[in-house]
Amino acid sequence: MAWIGWAAALCALIAVCLAAYRHGHAAGQHGRTLDPRMRKAIIASAATACLLGAFFFGYAIAPKSASNSKSSGGTDSPAGSSLGAVSAAPVVPVQTVPIRQGTIRETITAYGRVVAQPGQTRVFSLPFQATVERTLVTGGQQVRAGTPLIALSPSPAARAQLLQAEQSARSTRQELKQTRQEYQQHLAVNTQLAHAEQAYRSARLLLERLKKEGAGASTTLSASVPGIVSHIDVREGQMVAAGAPLLEVAHGNRIEVELGFEPEDIPSIHVGDPVELNPVHGDPAQSTSGKVRLITSEVDPATALVKVFVSLPSQSGVTLFSFMRGTLTAEAGSALIVPTEAVLPEKNAYTLFTVRNGHAVRHLVHVGLETDTEVQVEGRGVAAGESAVLAGNYELQPGMAVSPQASR
Repeated sequence: MAWIGWAAALCALIAVCLAAYRHGHAAGQHGRTLDPRMRKAIIASAATACLLGAFFFGYAIAPKSASNSKSSGGTDSPAGSSLGAVSAAPVVPVQTVPIRQGTIRETITAYGRVVAQPGQTRVFSLPFQATVERTLVTGGQQVRAGTPLIALSPSPAARAQLLQAEQSARSTRQELKQTRQEYQQHLAVNTQLAHAEQAYRSARLLLERLKKEGAGASTTLSASVPGIVSHIDVREGQMVAAGAPLLEVAHGNRIEVELGFEPEDIPSIHVGDPVELNPVHGDPAQSTSGKVRLITSEVDPATALVKVFVSLPSQSGVTLFSFMRGTLTAEAGSALIVPTEAVLPEKNAYTLFTVRNGHAVRHLVHVGLETDTEVQVEGRGVAAGESAVLAGNYELQPGMAVSPQASR
């Protein structure tokens, strides 16, 4: 090998340096001075020996380093093959079930109370200030036409208004009489007469209206049509302002049930759907049925529910403001249905894994109707007949290799 020749040359050079050193040392012992040329030759030989030594060391070590590098990092080595085998992607065993298309039904329950239909109530009030002497009915009471509802008496201010109207009527009548006399004597013109007639007519109409409304004496308000007292706004002894509401009466049996449903149930409810109604507290014999009349389009901020109004039959026998429980059966045809275990909750959505070509595919789905064992799903890329992962789906990531096994 070439490095053997270099090593021999280095050894010869070291021998020359040692001989020169001995010669110089002997000359110093005999008191002679070493020749300058010899000194330079010795220094040059030593420097050359150092350079050759460094070159020899690097030449001898480099091949070993290269060999070690190839044996440890080369892709063709056995060690490299073993590492690749360890990092291979694992295959996850899963159980699958085919997505089926069919009909699913869910029983939905909601709670609410009996209320009067909007626009089917009459609010009673007086055009003058009055004092409540007595309330003759209670909330929820059924009344007939002509049934007394509330007794009131005019307040001192209302009586004073009536006296003022009487005085105004008398004074304007006297002025009209005098103006007519002056007109006959050609002491007044047509405009003066017309003005006096208009003033008297206005004062007389005001007086008649106050008397008719009961400003001069105690009065009792009565129901004009059959109905149910839906609300009483005042209590006995209270003084109420002119035009303030006193009580409300719902016409006839025009009452309904207001139910609160979860927002996710609303797409499954339709106008006209039958609803079974049962009292929460009270006699179960008062159970009845109704139909969805109106589905509102907003979520009540107080309850986080959507209001649904259910109409009642004419002879329902339920009591106004009583609490009711409503149940209806929602149905979806041609729905994509999977077992409940196949759907995983994920923040504000749901996840469903299917298997395609031996790999897991992740779908974001919307959950519809649901039973104890099955659920309706809707999502992009989800189709009937595909294999939905039933067990092992918690361990999956999109694209993972899977080994599907049909669920028993």
